Amino acid sequence: MKKFLTCLLASLGLTTACGQQNFENTDVQGFSELIGNPNVVVLDVRTASEFAEGHIGGAILIDQGQSDFIEKAKATIPTDKKIAIYCRSGRRSASAAGKLAAEGYQCVNLKGGIIAWKEAGKAVTLSSQINLFLPTADSSMDDNEKPMIEVYLPKPEYVNGCAIVLCPGGAMRWLSWESDVEKMASFLNEHGITAIGLRYHLNKGGGQMPQGVKMPPMVDVTHPEKFPQADANPMHNVQGDSVIRLAALDAKAAIRMVREHADEWHISKDKIGFLGFSAGGGVAIAATMSADRIERPNFLCTNFGPSLMPVTVPEDAPPLLIMTRADHPNVAAGLVALFMEWKKAGANAELHMYGDGKGPYELMPMTGETTTESWSIQLIQWLKAKGFINRK
Repeated sequence: MKKFLTCLLASLGLTTACGQQNFENTDVQGFSELIGNPNVVVLDVRTASEFAEGHIGGAILIDQGQSDFIEKAKATIPTDKKIAIYCRSGRRSASAAGKLAAEGYQCVNLKGGIIAWKEAGKAVTLSSQINLFLPTADSSMDDNEKPMIEVYLPKPEYVNGCAIVLCPGGAMRWLSWESDVEKMASFLNEHGITAIGLRYHLNKGGGQMPQGVKMPPMVDVTHPEKFPQADANPMHNVQGDSVIRLAALDAKAAIRMVREHADEWHISKDKIGFLGFSAGGGVAIAATMSADRIERPNFLCTNFGPSLMPVTVPEDAPPLLIMTRADHPNVAAGLVALFMEWKKAGANAELHMYGDGKGPYELMPMTGETTTESWSIQLIQWLKAKGFINRK
């Protein structure tokens, strides 16, 4: 009987073939001290909905109940990192720790799970975030620069199956994360939409204008023909164009990853799209043009963000929503040109060209003083009209 139990436990990954447990267990105090080490990865192996209800700060989520658990873990966690692993009560994490240890990882399991953690008065993070590096990440990059997605899940009772990948602006040199991702994600979650913030490749190496070369004249909204193929990039250079292509690869990888996790995150695979802000709009457009069937969004929204590359509208182009202000040089004309390219190709497109407003183009309080501030409500209305969210 003892031999039988040993073999059974070994098959579950809880012991070695010799019957010895191949991972450590620790209490809340030991776990708390362990996760302060920068060489330790904190891993939550519960479901996405459990994670959203509260998790240990800094934890990444990989559901041990999914058939590709080990594959995802190996793609996400370097084997030279120690894993501090937990679940609700410590049982699922013990099973997961055994499986990971069999793959060469050094694992420490939290006895009693997050239940014990809470009972000890330890803090949990209540935000609905899941952080996953994209396969386009270069191993030589610092973790805080690697392309990744940050997922914000709506409350289960609000979920409607729609998901939007948010491509923040920042002139391809930084990311306006707080305004374009965090605040926007909260707004979308209120409408039952899963929000996915995208961190993409940035131009860190300059790409400045060559000496003696002047910036081309600004183009106003009355001359969209100044941008053939809707290319509103005022100054192409090798490095800048290369970064745009890399960022487009990140955006396509994000759509693919969302589709791969669709069942887990309660997302409909045919209701996944982009919302790009400023330069992030250019990233979303470039990704859409070059995407294959799995990577292509079901809808494309750009907010103040024209194309940064020549536009070739794909045969199965998704419906396009454009929002901008008429007084913005280059951007307004570039977006009119983008609208025309979509329409000339016989694709569905809608353009909102606001005549007033000021300040950054982000979520705005509804004061009634401008029409621009209504853009976010009109986004929701467009998603309803196109059948991507419920019309209630």
